[in-house]
Amino acid sequence: MDYYGITAENFIHASEILLEYLQLLINTSFEHCYIPNLLKIGTLFPVFKNKGDIKNATNYRGITVTPTYSKIIEIIIKGRENNKILKHQNPLQKGFTAKSTPLICELFIEEFERENKDLKLPTYVALLDGKSAFDVVVHKNLIRRLFQIGFSQQSILMTSNLYENATSCVKWGNTLSNCLFNIEQGVRQGEAISADLYKVYINPLLQILSTSGLGAKIGNINCCAPTCADDVALISNNPFELQNMINIAVDFSQREGYLLQPQKSVVLPIKTCNKMLDIDQGFWKLKNIDMPIVQDSSHIGIKKSQKDSTNATITENRRSITYILPVLTYGLEVLIPSGKNLDLIQQQHKRWIKQILSLKLNVADPAIYLLSGLLPLEAEIHIKIITLFGNITRAERSSLEWRIAERQLQIKTYSSNSWFIDLKKICGKYDIVELEQYLEKPLTKIKWKKFTTKKIHKYWEGAIKTKMKGYSTLRYLKCEYDIGRIHHLLKTTSANITEIKKLSICSKLVTGTYILQSNKAEYSNYATNPMCRLCNKADETIEHFILLCETTSQIRTSLIGKILHEGSLVLARESLQTPIDLITFIINPYYYLSKKMCKDVEDRVGNHLVPLCRQLLYTLHSKRYDVLTKIDTKANRK
Repeated sequence: MDYYGITAENFIHASEILLEYLQLLINTSFEHCYIPNLLKIGTLFPVFKNKGDIKNATNYRGITVTPTYSKIIEIIIKGRENNKILKHQNPLQKGFTAKSTPLICELFIEEFERENKDLKLPTYVALLDGKSAFDVVVHKNLIRRLFQIGFSQQSILMTSNLYENATSCVKWGNTLSNCLFNIEQGVRQGEAISADLYKVYINPLLQILSTSGLGAKIGNINCCAPTCADDVALISNNPFELQNMINIAVDFSQREGYLLQPQKSVVLPIKTCNKMLDIDQGFWKLKNIDMPIVQDSSHIGIKKSQKDSTNATITENRRSITYILPVLTYGLEVLIPSGKNLDLIQQQHKRWIKQILSLKLNVADPAIYLLSGLLPLEAEIHIKIITLFGNITRAERSSLEWRIAERQLQIKTYSSNSWFIDLKKICGKYDIVELEQYLEKPLTKIKWKKFTTKKIHKYWEGAIKTKMKGYSTLRYLKCEYDIGRIHHLLKTTSANITEIKKLSICSKLVTGTYILQSNKAEYSNYATNPMCRLCNKADETIEHFILLCETTSQIRTSLIGKILHEGSLVLARESLQTPIDLITFIINPYYYLSKKMCKDVEDRVGNHLVPLCRQLLYTLHSKRYDVLTKIDTKANRK
């Protein structure tokens, strides 16, 4: 909602008459290259950066909501001129660019590190921090840049007028500041075209760096300054070259009037060879001020480290997550975890699934995937890696990522550390071979996703089913892995707390983790008596607990009768000829049913049979718990 309380929906769902007036107003604005000052009042929302003191104003980022009318004009200008922006945009710039992703910046750095491992060379990364870079853009310089890349005269005048006499107010909570302040410089973050304008503004720096001959090269491909909007990284295997690149960036910032912060701009030496130069603090300077040499630092959300960026990123992701898979796996398609790092993050993922499904931590791993329909985390990471490669295949052939992919896939051997060789090995696992052909003839995004998903699902269905056969505790689970769909046993038509408790008991029984006296005896090498403590007449096995214990016979009789009645109706509809084990049928009513059962049978089982089975198991559990509690209480009194 803008300063006047208008939203985009007001125009989207407006009447034809209003849209005609809006069209007339916009046409008049473009005809005269003028926007009324009243329609240039922005509302600035301070957004905390999630770092530093929350009471310090410098730790907030100002996001401006511009009037909806102005935003429409910005979108029109962007639609007209975006091709010119992309045509002149340096290939090192990957921020806010269609058909690209900021992670490509990190891929450039990662591949350069891996290239240096092959060549046994050091790697040095300088991360430059511009203070409020978006907010210090000089409007006159920006307009000159627009002219230089060929913006039409009308678009230049309209862009210039957007910032002429523009004002903003601050909104904190539900309170607006009393007075407006003028926007003398900067592009307002939140505008439809602000990121594109900033890319045009900083583009000359990237052009200077990429034509200087300094910095990182993979073969003959220059990737010296991977950039995401205002986030510039300078990379080299020569510390003196890196200083020259820093000097170029400083010179550019002084000409353009923005400030590079020496204490926040850091240098990260990465150990990519055994022999690294001993470099002391103060070797690299930014405007004659020492740049800190650090052991780790963040770059576009990925934790870079001198020794193991993968482990550092995983640790950071685990710290910042509750249960959001994209946060847990962010950046791992570039870093590609393996060994201990992969085990660490997979254990965390499995633990979360078990907690959500109310399963014990010792439940067999295949069970959590069969019940939840989720893929193992390794598969999820592989999907992201292969998806990233799909994006690279669809990029322009002149783009750096496409050229690097072509080079590395053609000349690197399987012993190389290259990201693209790791990609080859992963794709080989899923029978996706000859990756070079997809660079020459790329598949569309939908076809690539369909093709790779089918391959990955086929592999993991077989792997999980094979692994499941080794667990006797999963004998009540049918060996069917339906990826993307939760098991019928865990579905419920109610969010009632009692229903959730019933679900928990059923899931423990079906995964073989419900502990009875016979289990305790087996675990203790029969130091514990396996006798049922409720009736003291037989060993407490699963059969005894569900069908035979005399203490719970009254609870059992009526419910089992209903279960047999409903079950016979369902099994008759399915025309099953195989023998039925009653214990298995009660614990998992879907065990003997076809995966492709008709809708009527599915509804009958889900709405009648399953609730009866859950009620029986939960009631037996509750009765057993009550009796055992009383027995233990009496024993403690004695």
